[in-house]
Amino acid sequence: MHDNISLSVGSIEHEHEHWHRESGNHSHVHIHEKKVVSSLTAIAVFGLVLGFAHEEEFVILSLAVGGVNPILLMLAYAFSVAASLIGITVLSVKVYTHTTQDYSLLKIFAQD
Repeated sequence: MHDNISLSVGSIEHEHEHWHRESGNHSHVHIHEKKVVSSLTAIAVFGLVLGFAHEEEFVILSLAVGGVNPILLMLAYAFSVAASLIGITVLSVKVYTHTTQDYSLLKIFAQD
């Protein structure tokens, strides 16, 4: 490693001195971005925080404590999740089919 390193928040800065045939000796500064290496603990903490960001279960529990029928809440939640997953899947298949048909037509016209 170099002895002339300056650490900042997001990058590592160091200076190189070298010789060029056209200009002789000179030095200039290199700046490198720090590489982020995630540990297993960091990934687990991120997953825990992300889990609390999706607090649907806490909302369902609070509504159940408030007097709403828990079975009705769970059914409504399950149907809404199923409808959204089925909807995005059907939409993805339609877009994929549409784009592959367009490309196959382009190939047919390109061969003529």
